[in-house]
Amino acid sequence: IILICSTVIYTVVTWLEAPGLTTARIAGLAAGCIFAGLIFVEQKISNLRISGSLFVFALIAVVLFMSCRNGGLTAPTTPFLLAAPIAAGLFIERRAAWLVSGLVAAALTYLLLQTINGSATPSPHSGTQLMYMRFSGLLVAVICVTAITLGHSKITAKTVALLEGEIAHRKISENVIAAKSHEYDLLFENFPARMWLKDDKNTIVRLNSAAASSMGLSIEDAEGVNTADIFPEMAEKYLRDDLDVIETGAPRLGIIEKYTPITGETGWSRTDKAPFVDPKTGEKFVIVSAIDVTPRIEAEQALKKSELRFATAAKGSSVGIWDWDIVEDVAYWTPRQYEMLGYDDQEFPVSLKSFETLLHADDVAPTLEAIDAHLKGKIPFHIEYRLQHKTGGYRWFLGTGQAIWDEDGIAHRMIGSTMDIHDKKLAEEALEAKAEALQQSNKELEQFARIASHDMKAPLRGIRNVADWLEQDLENVIDEQSSENLQLMKSRIDRLEQLLDDLLAYARIDTAGDIKEVDIVQLAGDAFELVTQSGFQLNLDQDLPVFNTEHAPLELVFRNLFENAVKHHDREAGEITVGVRDLGNLFEFKIEDDGPGIPEIHKDRVFEMFTKLQSQDEVAGSGMGLSTVKKVINAHGGEIRVVSSPEARRGAAFFFTWPKTLAAEKAKAPQADGEDLKAAG
Repeated sequence: IILICSTVIYTVVTWLEAPGLTTARIAGLAAGCIFAGLIFVEQKISNLRISGSLFVFALIAVVLFMSCRNGGLTAPTTPFLLAAPIAAGLFIERRAAWLVSGLVAAALTYLLLQTINGSATPSPHSGTQLMYMRFSGLLVAVICVTAITLGHSKITAKTVALLEGEIAHRKISENVIAAKSHEYDLLFENFPARMWLKDDKNTIVRLNSAAASSMGLSIEDAEGVNTADIFPEMAEKYLRDDLDVIETGAPRLGIIEKYTPITGETGWSRTDKAPFVDPKTGEKFVIVSAIDVTPRIEAEQALKKSELRFATAAKGSSVGIWDWDIVEDVAYWTPRQYEMLGYDDQEFPVSLKSFETLLHADDVAPTLEAIDAHLKGKIPFHIEYRLQHKTGGYRWFLGTGQAIWDEDGIAHRMIGSTMDIHDKKLAEEALEAKAEALQQSNKELEQFARIASHDMKAPLRGIRNVADWLEQDLENVIDEQSSENLQLMKSRIDRLEQLLDDLLAYARIDTAGDIKEVDIVQLAGDAFELVTQSGFQLNLDQDLPVFNTEHAPLELVFRNLFENAVKHHDREAGEITVGVRDLGNLFEFKIEDDGPGIPEIHKDRVFEMFTKLQSQDEVAGSGMGLSTVKKVINAHGGEIRVVSSPEARRGAAFFFTWPKTLAAEKAKAPQADGEDLKAAG
């Protein structure tokens, strides 16, 4: 641009042919304009070497042009030839200075040869004029060089300052880049997800510690390793997915897959894959990010198994299961729940309101109160209610449930079951009706027994009186045989009265008595005194208990067993021993005698009504003593048995259990005893 501008200026000025403007002066004017323009040009150039070279080469071109055009060393431009090497040394490197100096030397040699050959145009000026002209040219050259040097120094200083600023900015940028790179490295390294950078050959280029740890390796051992060496089972699939991402440029997100590394543990991960292209090399990679979802997958699998078990159990269960969302008032019923009411599965939506409409009118309030008490007071929910069947009737059900409360104690869910107890309920109602009928029958039987005993004893007493009168009236005339017959009749009357008393006692066994503290030592002693006779002795263990029970039934048991031992003894004297054993909730009492014992074939018959092992004439009694004992013991929840081996040793031992505590209402007598009562009637 500078050379073109100088040529244009020279051409225009020469074409004008202004008076007084010689070729040398025109060239000098062009050089001055060029020098002035270079100062502004250099402000736009930041490279000192380029700017100095342009300046010097432009200067040399002008000097050579003027010298050659003017025709010799006598031109005023000669000082520029001398100043050119100096200027070149100031602004450019040494090699360029030598180059410029060589060009100037060649130009001077050319001019010198022209002068010697006489081809140079002689100067039209005088010696004095030439001297002034040369002096003025030298002065102009010094001024120009000085101005150019100062201007270039200023430009150089600005350029150096700009370069220093640029260098400082570059250092700051490099520091920022280094800091950012360090931050990115820290982020990559400490990111909780597992991160891999892999190439298109399935090779791990880079990874973070989370990824290396999941494979049981260190970062150094994993980098540069092919995935097939770590995940042999999944490597082929991984490579297919990677190549698909690399070739299409589309990421693949949310891949749930199982992984089994050689050195690590098997698990599940949620994997995202995205393409990456190196901006410098253009090489293609894939960035893999994986999050361990093993606990979630295992929980889901466990939930599926649990749901399957629940569905199987619900399907095979005889009870209906329900799940009630209290907040939304939406419930779920199992198919069995619908089936028990005659409906198809999911035939109608379930809520507390719909459940309420199915309840029997008498059961609505109690059931809702039970639900409210459970939700607010955490009282167990266990209630019987009636629900309307699809056919219109009502059936009995047993409902149980358990609520789930949040941290604030507010119930948000309730789960429970429903059991069809309709047949059981009807059976209970029938049983209660039978029990009431039996109780009424027992009362009537007891009343009948009382009346019968009273009404039958009156004629028996009359017959006994008649027998006594006959015996008195015929005392002197009756023969021995007739006397024996009267005694036999009187004994039979006595046995009949005893039978009536025993029947009345047997009928009253089921009547509950008062529970009070009973001392077995005193009870046994009192019972023994009522039935004993001289010659018999009662032995009592020291550990006989004192406890709360019904006195009269237990006393009846002891008295009848004592009476049985004395009545069936084959000697005039004997011993009866009472012992006890603690069985936890029961006492086991033992009443043992030293009589003749009971043969093995008769052990099961001794507790039957009206059973006597000896003749009625030999032993008085109705044959109801032991059967009465058994009924009393069974009615109070106990059992009785007899142990006797007369072939080995004398005596018989009766063992019976008696509860330590009695329920508020005595259990009903067994059906067999009811049959016995009917037989007795």
